[in-house]
Amino acid sequence: MIILVGGITLGHKAYKQIAIIFIILIILFPLFIILNNRINLSNNLTKKEREWLHQQGSLIYAADRNAPPLRFHDEADGQYKGILIDYVNSLSIEIGTNIELHPMLWEDAIDSLSQGQTDICDMFASAERSKHFLFTKPIYNLRSVLVIQASNTDIHSLQDLEGKVMAMQKKDYASEYLSINFPSIEQHYVGDLEEALLLLGEGKVDGVLGDEPVIFYHLNNNHLENKVKIIEKPVYENQVVFAVPKSKPELIPILNKGIDALKKKNAVEKVQQKWFGISAPIVRQFDIEAAKKYIFSLILIIATIIILMSLWNSSLKKQIKLRTKELEDSRNDLQIVFDGMTEFMLVLNRDNIVVNTNKSFLNFIGKSKYQVLGKYYGEILDMFSTSDFD
Repeated sequence: MIILVGGITLGHKAYKQIAIIFIILIILFPLFIILNNRINLSNNLTKKEREWLHQQGSLIYAADRNAPPLRFHDEADGQYKGILIDYVNSLSIEIGTNIELHPMLWEDAIDSLSQGQTDICDMFASAERSKHFLFTKPIYNLRSVLVIQASNTDIHSLQDLEGKVMAMQKKDYASEYLSINFPSIEQHYVGDLEEALLLLGEGKVDGVLGDEPVIFYHLNNNHLENKVKIIEKPVYENQVVFAVPKSKPELIPILNKGIDALKKKNAVEKVQQKWFGISAPIVRQFDIEAAKKYIFSLILIIATIIILMSLWNSSLKKQIKLRTKELEDSRNDLQIVFDGMTEFMLVLNRDNIVVNTNKSFLNFIGKSKYQVLGKYYGEILDMFSTSDFD
């Protein structure tokens, strides 16, 4: 008698099911992103938020009066205009309340906001400013550049301006940046960047640091291209946010909902197209937050797959263990029947090696099972004489 024992193969089926789960999750990923965006970009204000806005009446936005194309007071018609002004007007519609526009000197705009006389101003967030203001979500990214005299060949960065004089607006982020990183640079305060660039063109200061689009506008408008030059590498690039007084924390979630709604409508890109036409915009939409959400979602998907694979692997091991036990029990039951037979039984493999036998045979030859297993059957038969088989 020859018995051939086969193995257990469950792995292929398990991996096929894991692949199906993975494909389903990949299909669901973009649906999850769309649903997430619809939830996060909702500008539905709560009843409490609407009541708070109603109690406040009109909100007041105050900022720099001469920072084109971002915001500027047009003397021709007396209107406050610019990219940010268009954006604030759209924001007013989204949150359902009137926002008054007040052009000021930059330092006056900062002071008015910190004193609670105004409600909103766009700016770079900083540790110093966080002492006085609360900040919304980012609106876009803005770069600042260094400008020097066109004839100067010695200055290549801010390090080369140490001990020299730079013109800038009082309470501007550039002033704070220099005070922290380059305290040896003397700061000469002016009303706006246009005045700073004119002083630079006259050789009265050694450099100007300011917002890139505003610098470009004033250079072109005042025909200073041959008198000053921009150092190509931006000094810094930061997120522009809305700041509100610390006394009005209720305004932050309201503005954030409006920012989310305008982001969904690509409001920044649209006002850029209005002011810059089809050329590449100078002000760039801030998109890191969206990237973080997508990365987090992708990590969540991968983690889910890993967890499902671990659970499936654990389940597979349990199935194999159970199946192995069942086979072992079956073998034990078979062995009991096998040992109960009075006939002499030998089980051989294809090489005629003994792989099993019963107790009747072992008792007859007076040997243990382990002395017989693994022997060539001829060696076993040599133990007998022909009379043993009569």
